Amino acid sequence: MQMIASSPEHSTLAAMLQTTGLDQTLAGNGMFTVFAPVNSAFSALHPGMLDQYTNPAKRAELTRFLNCHILLGRIDTATLRRLLAVQAGPYMIKTLGGCYLGVEANGAMIQLRDERGTVVSILAPDLRRSNGEVQVIDKVLIPGN
Repeated sequence: MQMIASSPEHSTLAAMLQTTGLDQTLAGNGMFTVFAPVNSAFSALHPGMLDQYTNPAKRAELTRFLNCHILLGRIDTATLRRLLAVQAGPYMIKTLGGCYLGVEANGAMIQLRDERGTVVSILAPDLRRSNGEVQVIDKVLIPGN
């Protein structure tokens, strides 16, 4: 959480994590992998979509939305490549929010496919922290329902 909170490119994500209290969870002792969208990824969302998640009356929806960007455990891109090597097609991973992400390789780049079919690229991989990994991504992962 410290890396996300101090990054000017992640101020939107940091504010959302603080709103839900997930900042405290991520600052704790558990091991987590966070797929961290940059601010421009949030700006690129369909008008009104961000508002539906940031409405204070919909805190539970925001929490689930954010948890769809978090995995339990430290998962680096080398691990994702090993998982891809043992399975034909995309490898599916489940997030803390119950969302399923397809992991795919596009040449040297690891990409994710969210439940709505959006392909997300990892811009800055494997930012190791004391309690996990941060994978900086170029788009927001949206739950399917």
